[in-house]
Amino acid sequence: MTTTDELSGRRPSVSGRALWLRLDPEPIYGVLHSPPAESVSKVAAVMLPTFGWENECSYRARRDWATALALAGVPTLRFDLPGTEDSVGSALQPGRLASWVGAATDAANWLREASDCERLVFIGVGLGGIIAYQAAAEGAPVDDLILWAVRSSGRAYIREQQSFAAIATGGTPDGRDSAREDGLLALAGHRMSAETAQALADVDLTALEIPWISQRRVLLIGRDGSGVDRRLREHLEHSEVELTVLDADDYRLFVMVPDMMQSPAVTIERSVRWILEGADDRPDPASWHAHSDGAGPQAADEIEFEYGGVLIRERLIEIPFADGFLSAIVTEPLGVPRLPLCSVSVNSAWLRRTGPGRLMVEAARRAAAAGLVAARIDLPGMGDSDGDTPKVYERYQEHNLAAAEALRACFDSLQALGFGERFVPLGLCLGGYIAALSATSDPRVVGMVGLNAQLGWGDRQRQWQRRWAEELHIEEGLRRLDVAAGEGRWSMGRIQARLRRRLQDKLGPTLMTNETFKRIYWFSYTRSVSRLLQTLGAKGIPVLLISASNEGLMLDLRRGGPRAKVISRWPNIRVQELLTESHLLYPLWSQDEALSVLSTHLLELAAARVAAAPSARPRPEVQHH
Repeated sequence: MTTTDELSGRRPSVSGRALWLRLDPEPIYGVLHSPPAESVSKVAAVMLPTFGWENECSYRARRDWATALALAGVPTLRFDLPGTEDSVGSALQPGRLASWVGAATDAANWLREASDCERLVFIGVGLGGIIAYQAAAEGAPVDDLILWAVRSSGRAYIREQQSFAAIATGGTPDGRDSAREDGLLALAGHRMSAETAQALADVDLTALEIPWISQRRVLLIGRDGSGVDRRLREHLEHSEVELTVLDADDYRLFVMVPDMMQSPAVTIERSVRWILEGADDRPDPASWHAHSDGAGPQAADEIEFEYGGVLIRERLIEIPFADGFLSAIVTEPLGVPRLPLCSVSVNSAWLRRTGPGRLMVEAARRAAAAGLVAARIDLPGMGDSDGDTPKVYERYQEHNLAAAEALRACFDSLQALGFGERFVPLGLCLGGYIAALSATSDPRVVGMVGLNAQLGWGDRQRQWQRRWAEELHIEEGLRRLDVAAGEGRWSMGRIQARLRRRLQDKLGPTLMTNETFKRIYWFSYTRSVSRLLQTLGAKGIPVLLISASNEGLMLDLRRGGPRAKVISRWPNIRVQELLTESHLLYPLWSQDEALSVLSTHLLELAAARVAAAPSARPRPEVQHH
């Protein structure tokens, strides 16, 4: 079994080293940020995530936060809660809240032993703060707490999530999700069981007593415009804890849409300083560490577990690329014969590799249970991979070509490790475009899948988006206030409308009509899409485009536009419509349908390859050491 030293020592890991923590019964995915050897402090930190859309938006910023802590000498562990994102388990699992609290405790036990720290800090954002507080009250081996945008009750948190979900989905509940019989709540494309929601609603932090409270410190960080939770602040002020309140105004940067993400540098710097100030001359009660008997969870590079009744294995790999490493997870079958195909999913727009609503994780595990090897990779500057991500209006074709090259480097590594020789790349939005680029140039690609794929990414379009940001003076945010979570977002449609009005004011409505504006913007996009479809069609590989009903591709198909004419020439290009208008597939039923169509297509591709080589038998599994 891989040891902690081996996991953290293979390369400098200030920017993070992925690992599995073997929790029973559900291992969790984590990333350890280790300080340079010469600057290790006496304190370590465990960072607990929030939930849903805010969790996806803040993922890269939390990576920056953990990196800053590591550079300051604080070993920091980030992890995914059981049943979420890359961790093992299902949202329907009973006792999910208890498993989250238990995972926080187990992670604290592991990091205390791995780092040999004298004090440990829980950093919790939103839901993560509620879990951190409850774990501390139940005796987790943690000393201090940092709580950002944390509500005093789980009921208030659930109401906040439901309000945001209503706004994100247009203010009207989706009938098909409302009538679900599996006990799931649809929260802006994310799943929470009704049992978990009720367990959260029953949590009141002000009713919980934390042991040794007089020897602890708490940093409460407020949210822009609304400050900290009043009930929680008053509760802590009346306790014996050493309380610090920080009225931050950069939470909006922390949870900004991923394509506009900016790290909350001010709050990060203040939190690091607060942690280091409390590292010296603090009591260290022996009773807090009585658990350290070496029997805690172990870290590993790979895990085995059952999915759909089939044994599968997931292995963490790192792929050298440019000036750093790309982070990937490979899922492979163990309990069924292996089919001669490997699917590779990439980031959906600027989200991490898990995709919206964990779609790509479920797709990979379902594929492996059916006999396919399936990998999911973070492209450069996204998720857990190294590199800087350009903002949406700073992204040009050169960045997309570099991403396609990174995907080909992933094919190279997978082939060298024996995971496959023929690949099917897939992705949503920008990920679909990157998959298409690799399909046009790599002979190892035998098919591709794009979900709401933006198949044209011309430089002229990028220049217009940069012009929007500069013209409207909103480069720092592209946001507006709303009633859901204290902060809202500017949509590209609103930006286009405002820019069009300003241009009309400058040039006059005669020169800059609405139709002229649309033609200028969409001309290069439509032309580049048609060229790419023509290339894919001529190559002859099966192409599946899964598209929401209001996407440009479906609208063009209905009116017989240029993309429809290209697709009609090539029988290897198939379009499957999803009867939703959500680009990121917020309705849970649309995710289920997309997953079903995607899985069926991959199995059909694998069956076709087996049929094309009737003498070939399914390859036995490859043992990796």
